Amino acid sequence: MQVKVLSVKNPFAYLILQGGKDVENRTWTTDYRGRLYIHASGDTLPYPDSDSAPPKILECNEDDIFRLYGDYVNTLDDYIDNLNDRYVEAGVPTGTKSEEEWCERIKERAELWLLKSQSIIGYVDLVDIIQNSSSPWSIDGQYHWILKNPTLLENPIRQVKGRLGLWNYNLP
Repeated sequence: MQVKVLSVKNPFAYLILQGGKDVENRTWTTDYRGRLYIHASGDTLPYPDSDSAPPKILECNEDDIFRLYGDYVNTLDDYIDNLNDRYVEAGVPTGTKSEEEWCERIKERAELWLLKSQSIIGYVDLVDIIQNSSSPWSIDGQYHWILKNPTLLENPIRQVKGRLGLWNYNLP
């Protein structure tokens, strides 16, 4: 069965499926509506860093970022905290004395990283594309792809090279 896929860089692919990110910002639009599979592109990460959020690209100082995009950055920080809890629940890593040591131990154990890449990791329903979303994930001047019903695949489809734009993939 052939499906539509959108490549999204880490950590945003996981934020769409697990972190409540209900808007994907794009500079382009499409007439397509319906089931949209999410491909995690970019590097595999141990966890996201709020410094990598899109507002940094806007070359604002830190006060401007929080004034203009505070909800966005706070939502990303909440996701990082929840991801940290998932590592702790899994017992990885235990026995650390500081947050810095804890982060280093996670970085050393790449096989346990929760944010895999080069994989189709789930799907959403693309229900609309607008330019005036009130979501904390929306960025002014972009098309806001409105996403509903995020579903993380139990078994991601690994070793899939991403592409620009919407693309087709034949599900096994």
